[in-house]
Amino acid sequence: MARTAPASVEALKASIASRPSRRIFIRGYTRAATLVPIVEREGKLCLVFTARSAELSKHAGQISFPGGTRERKDRSAAAAALRETSEELGLDPKAVTPLGRLDDVAVPTGFVITPVAGWLGELRRFKPDRREVRKVITVPLSELADPERFRCLGTARTAGRPHQRYEFRARGIRVWGATARTVHDLLTRLGWPGSFLY
Repeated sequence: MARTAPASVEALKASIASRPSRRIFIRGYTRAATLVPIVEREGKLCLVFTARSAELSKHAGQISFPGGTRERKDRSAAAAALRETSEELGLDPKAVTPLGRLDDVAVPTGFVITPVAGWLGELRRFKPDRREVRKVITVPLSELADPERFRCLGTARTAGRPHQRYEFRARGIRVWGATARTVHDLLTRLGWPGSFLY
């Protein structure tokens, strides 16, 4: 029987906590955090992505989740993710219900990213900082879970550690790299591909 949205935020939390999150520690790599924003739009669960400005010195033009380097004042990965999201999208941190941490992702540019899933409720208007964000894009989880929109691109290595490479295509965008690995992690925690019906 098909489902649209989970019965409660607690159901999302339980799905995300269905397995422990992997931690990565690499000497010399910078800690960073991203928010994986989940919203409801027309009865569907959706992810919110940002298209990064082409003027940025790192990861310019990429499709990503809001986030950035963890600073000393950040008490946790969640605090860093919420601070960065506030700066990039003008979102009040109090409007976000943290749902849990996903697997750390190491990237060749020297960062270890901790993704933190967050519930935003119904889709809201954002006020993106145009110096960092070119566009805000909302994509239903059901579209990202469509096998026709997903590709496994083989194995790569970062700091000597092997990992799978993925790609999702939906709503005219290509999600790849660390962002695609995080999407894959979230979808599998929600039951994809076998029982995934969101």
